Amino acid sequence: MKKKQEYYRKLKRNLISITLAVALVPLVVISWTASRNYQKYYKENISSGMMRMVENRKDVINFFLEEQRSFLSIIANLYGFHYLKEQANLTSIFSTLQKKAALVDIGVLGWNGKHSAYVGPYREIVFDKNYRDEDWFKQVMVKGVYISDVFLGYRNIPHFIVAIADPQRNWVLRATIDSELFDALVKSAYIGEKGDAFIVNNKGVLQTVGRFNTHQLSPDERRLLFFHQGTNVEEIDTKEGKYLYATSWVKDNEWILVVKFDSRSELAPFFKARRIETIIILLCSMIIIGTAVVTVNFLVNKIEKADRLKAEYDEQLVHTEKIAAIGRLAAGVAHEVNNPLAVINEKAGWMQDLLQEEERSSIKNYDEFEDAIRKIKNHVDRARKVTHRLLGFSRRVEGEKEIVSINDLLKETISFLEKELLYHKIELFTELDTYLPAISINSSEVQQVFLNILNNSIDAIGAGGSIRISTASDSENIMVSFCDTGEGMPEEILNKIFDPFFTTKKVGKGTGLGLSVSYNIIKKLGGDIKVLSKVGEGTTFTIILPKTSKKT
Repeated sequence: MKKKQEYYRKLKRNLISITLAVALVPLVVISWTASRNYQKYYKENISSGMMRMVENRKDVINFFLEEQRSFLSIIANLYGFHYLKEQANLTSIFSTLQKKAALVDIGVLGWNGKHSAYVGPYREIVFDKNYRDEDWFKQVMVKGVYISDVFLGYRNIPHFIVAIADPQRNWVLRATIDSELFDALVKSAYIGEKGDAFIVNNKGVLQTVGRFNTHQLSPDERRLLFFHQGTNVEEIDTKEGKYLYATSWVKDNEWILVVKFDSRSELAPFFKARRIETIIILLCSMIIIGTAVVTVNFLVNKIEKADRLKAEYDEQLVHTEKIAAIGRLAAGVAHEVNNPLAVINEKAGWMQDLLQEEERSSIKNYDEFEDAIRKIKNHVDRARKVTHRLLGFSRRVEGEKEIVSINDLLKETISFLEKELLYHKIELFTELDTYLPAISINSSEVQQVFLNILNNSIDAIGAGGSIRISTASDSENIMVSFCDTGEGMPEEILNKIFDPFFTTKKVGKGTGLGLSVSYNIIKKLGGDIKVLSKVGEGTTFTIILPKTSKKT
């Protein structure tokens, strides 16, 4: 009976398939092919036109910026500081430059960031200001040439500047560019009634205002902020509809020119005809399709089940390949690092032997040399422990344990990051339990956990926040807490932070392995890592370490 039912089910499927194939497939294929080819051809023409226009605008914008920089460079090299610092001389030169360059004002600044001479409409606002701590002034003092992003500055008006420093960095020639003229170069790239064109920097901040007073990129448009060579054309489905975006990097890959085109408005007659055709096809097909509903549902369910099983198998396979790749990577890195470490250690020992052969009194800084050699050897030993852990990851080698004071280990870890904390203006507070007992752990592994968490806290804060480190203990465990004032994490991210290769950092800024490795280290010691985080308030990592070693 079961075989007969299966036979009839197969027969129904075959009959319905043949009916649908004979009646509907040719019509659908012809209609779909014609529609797709027309759309493809039309979009290719639009894309080609957009690429040509964007390449042209890109060349014009780059030439415009280079022209302004060249004007300043020629003036700086031709006249020099002593001539240009005279107000009358600078006024005369500015009058000449205005006929050729798109300059709003021009100023000569000394190394201290203050104006020696200035010509322009904002003298009362900017002349007495000190630019030494401004980002653009620091950049030009480092690079010698700098073109800024659009910013408000002291004059509280959107503008950007071009600045040239002399080779000795003793003075700077700075000019403000006419942003209206620059915007006009971009606006000439408009296409269609709903088209738009604007420039953003690599952080997504608009440098020109769009046609419809666009002041920021939408979440969908932020996908365009990736580096690519030449001009890229991409279609994005936004809230307003589908748009074609042509993008090309300008200003030494610091800005990106974006041209937006509403392709659907041009295809409106086609879409109307296609909707009518679709309705006719659907009406003609309803009778035939109605008889196949039960069988189609059955097929869909079977396909869905097969796809679900396939996805599970694929996921298991990908996970296995990732683990194998991590092992190979860890072993390779450890072997490569061990060779230079051996050379460093050998040379440090040789230097120590030579130093011991010398008379202490004959060498002025004998103690400092001796201390430096000792520190080199200590850090080589620490690096060896790190490579030992990498090899342990790939070959399951157990690390060496020792009796360690967690407080001392934290203080040593903090010393590695003092300069970075100072650079980011992050305050560090410690509340260490003075009666904390020493425990048996692999100090290098645990220190690496501390470093990973502190580095993540610094990245999350960015600048101007604080980190609080505290230690405590109970009858069984030691608790180490790291509390930062960073951005915090939503729950969907919090659930993935210990997964291998998961990272919220930009490409090239993180591997996604730091917290995963840290979690495995603490778990191997019999401990645990707890995380509490709230968006906008910060994150707290709590490491729990058992006072007595546990076998895992």
